[in-house]
Amino acid sequence: SYSVGLFASRNDSRLKVLALGAHYPQTLNASTGAYKATAQFLTALLQQMKRQTQSEDVPILFMGDTNTEGPSAAAARRDHNGVNKTNSQIMSDIGAWPAQSKQEPPGSDLFNGCCYSDNFSWQGDRIIANAGYRESSKVLFEPVPEWAAFAGSEFHKGVLFTLMLR
Repeated sequence: SYSVGLFASRNDSRLKVLALGAHYPQTLNASTGAYKATAQFLTALLQQMKRQTQSEDVPILFMGDTNTEGPSAAAARRDHNGVNKTNSQIMSDIGAWPAQSKQEPPGSDLFNGCCYSDNFSWQGDRIIANAGYRESSKVLFEPVPEWAAFAGSEFHKGVLFTLMLR
């Protein structure tokens, strides 16, 4: 599932951002091709939105449950195999970051935020941009609120990411 939209500042209409929220399918079995198919779909979606909104050079803000962990976190646990990506790889895979860049895009810290039912042993929720710089990144809902703490809960901790564009 996904949602995408172009946002403009109320104070300066020249300041715009293309925001993309996405929930990737599970990727523990990399052979399904689910990650690749989602990345291809989101790439085409972003290209279409840029054309429709005449916003080719507008920064992209990606917010998603990627169902992928960073490679080092996945390597630390045998049961965390499947598709594992850095922020740079995720943005490159959707056409929002140069594939050969040695630099990581501004993004939130990777943290174990999924899920309550798994004792928050998984990474995957992240916010990444292709412009500006990271001001701060913080995990939300620590401790877990009572309304989310029940057997079988798929509750994810939130992330607060402050991006500076100017």
